[in-house]
Amino acid sequence: MLIHLLSLWSRLSLFARLLLATLFCLLAMLLGLAYQTAHYTATNVLIDMANEHRQNLDMLAFAVVPALVADAASHDADSARLKSVLENFQQSTTMTHVGFRDTSDAVIFSRDTPILLTAPLWFSRWCGLEDIKANRAVVIEGQYFGVITLSISPVNAINRAWGHCLDYVVILLLTFGLMLLSVWWFLRQGLLPLNALVSASEALGRGDLSARLDVRGSPELQTVIEGFNRMASCIEMEHQETISLSQRLQLATSSAQLGVWDWNVRDNQMVWNSRMFELYGITTDTFSNNIDAWMSGLHPGDKEAAIAECQAALNGEKAFDTIFRVQHSDGTIKFLRANGLVIHGADGLVDPLV
Repeated sequence: MLIHLLSLWSRLSLFARLLLATLFCLLAMLLGLAYQTAHYTATNVLIDMANEHRQNLDMLAFAVVPALVADAASHDADSARLKSVLENFQQSTTMTHVGFRDTSDAVIFSRDTPILLTAPLWFSRWCGLEDIKANRAVVIEGQYFGVITLSISPVNAINRAWGHCLDYVVILLLTFGLMLLSVWWFLRQGLLPLNALVSASEALGRGDLSARLDVRGSPELQTVIEGFNRMASCIEMEHQETISLSQRLQLATSSAQLGVWDWNVRDNQMVWNSRMFELYGITTDTFSNNIDAWMSGLHPGDKEAAIAECQAALNGEKAFDTIFRVQHSDGTIKFLRANGLVIHGADGLVDPLV
């Protein structure tokens, strides 16, 4: 799986790689922010619930005192008034259970009010909030009257948190979309000069020496583009100089009626100018394009010596500067003087003999 992902990554363009890397960073940042916010909210809700539960127990214990002590002398409890007080507390939106047991542990009042959970169950479990339950003994002037039972639920808080979370997710998605769009736009604008540089390089490779680029983009890209423009200008100038030198050489050889030849020793390929064909009395149709074309034109009496001179020049023993005879197919004999320059490649071997 990892190898497949690495292979897929290697086929992606630079733009796609930058976009994906930015996408993952933004997504991780937003998920971390969402988790931190939810955890902070759950912690605050838990603290608020504990405070609310403690306050409700205090208030309820205080509220039931008049009902429990209807007459200060007899200490008789007013059951109807007690139930009314408990009923009113039951109307709280967070309370799920209110109860009262008397001194005999008999249930005087008990009512459960379930609260509907609208948030997903996984979200409720993720919040880690549970009902808070507690009992409070009611003791008045040293006399025990019973136990108040009170439970509050975090369901409403979880429902509100889920609603806030949905709102937050929508905001995050919108923010994420805008950030992704911004990153895509900036990356696209930043890579446009690189795409133009690739196109200009291909044009230069095809022989369009006028290829130039407008200097734009980041400072780094501007430096690269300026370097490309300088390189293209140098190549164009050298090409013009080469053409000029070639024209002057052609004029000189034509005026002096010189034959010019180039023998690529490694590939055994030979190139002649038009004057060479006249000197050796052959045509382009019968030209073999290799060293055999030269050797076959040599006069039998000078052939061995001329080849030996050529081999000595290739071996670096002496310059190729010799005089020999050539014999045309019609029997015509001409004396020729040949000069050659041995050019060595980077590996030290002979490349051409010119």
